[in-house]
Amino acid sequence: MESELLSCKSVSNVIIASAFISADGVRILRQIKDTYSLKKENITLYLSAQFSSDKPHKILEQLSELCNTENYL
Repeated sequence: MESELLSCKSVSNVIIASAFISADGVRILRQIKDTYSLKKENITLYLSAQFSSDKPHKILEQLSELCNTENYL
């Protein structure tokens, strides 16, 4: 899926809904942002309240720099 996301001709907005995200997912999201020169305002990520069991505070900190993040129960 990573290669498909990074091989699009152009991308102007990204909306992702996922129950979980890992550090690798953050890396991929950063690549998408950089590849398509997207602004933070053009990327929205919807996550479950239990989005990560591996250092969630660090992942959330990184995400706050990359995109708009909304957590849901």
